[in-house]
Amino acid sequence: MKPMLDPRWRLFLLIAETGSLTRAAAALGTQQSVVSRRLTQLERECGARLFQRTGRGVVLSDFGQHLLPRIRRLVEESEALQDDIRSASAVPRGEVRLGLLSFLVPVVAVPLTTLIAAQFPEIQLHFTEGSSAQLQEWLQQGRVDIALHLQHGEPRPDERVVRQLPLALAGPRAAAVLAEPTVALRQLAGLPLILPPAQHPLRQRLVEAAAAQGIVLTVQTVADSVRLQLELAAAGLGFAVVSRLDGSVMPGHIAMSTLVEPELHRTLVLNLAQQRPMTLASRTVQSLLLDLLAPQQTAHTG
Repeated sequence: MKPMLDPRWRLFLLIAETGSLTRAAAALGTQQSVVSRRLTQLERECGARLFQRTGRGVVLSDFGQHLLPRIRRLVEESEALQDDIRSASAVPRGEVRLGLLSFLVPVVAVPLTTLIAAQFPEIQLHFTEGSSAQLQEWLQQGRVDIALHLQHGEPRPDERVVRQLPLALAGPRAAAVLAEPTVALRQLAGLPLILPPAQHPLRQRLVEAAAAQGIVLTVQTVADSVRLQLELAAAGLGFAVVSRLDGSVMPGHIAMSTLVEPELHRTLVLNLAQQRPMTLASRTVQSLLLDLLAPQQTAHTG
């Protein structure tokens, strides 16, 4: 089914949300020159500038600000109408954009794609990988429809709790501290740790828990991503602290022991883009995701 609304108006919304032709092009997987050309065509047809160019990107012109709420409503209504038409036969169709954390890729991407291909062949999955912070930003921008990310505090009302993931110490299999299935927090004292930056919620929580026991942690290396932390740990360059989810693929020669005394957890949540309508296809994907990650499927990392 062809879009009921000129796709350039969706491009207008994306540029307004990202504030940049470059970021809009990246979200669409195209060249900035293509985005710029389409915007110029749209502005020419409108007879007025929709954006003002600045050194940092673009901002809405007065005319663009005037149009923004009406265009947003038109886009939402046209998408909802198209979904109603598609869903009349009760067959989920269309693209669903799903944001995943790196450690969830092997647990979710292959089995979900297999299920969709077998049961709902008219759904097209679009996977995007990122950190929890990136995924939440992309949700707000409407770049993904559904995101699975980690929450450190109390989940918000709009977040669906999927499961609690225990924190675990990861390092070389030969490490004596990882000989048992659990390791007490106090045993981290003196270990060379590979942790995320100081402002990261996981590191802050770990430091606070250690301080409560009079322990000082030794941060030898800072690495932004879980994938980096585990690769460094597997190479024997220190120990990482990550969330544990069975089914995740571990780098070779790495072992994990769950942290205890105290036990520490992070919450895996499912979140939806608020400004995008929930289609039958996205509802179907959400249901399949929750089934795949249900606690009884026993859940190795994050």
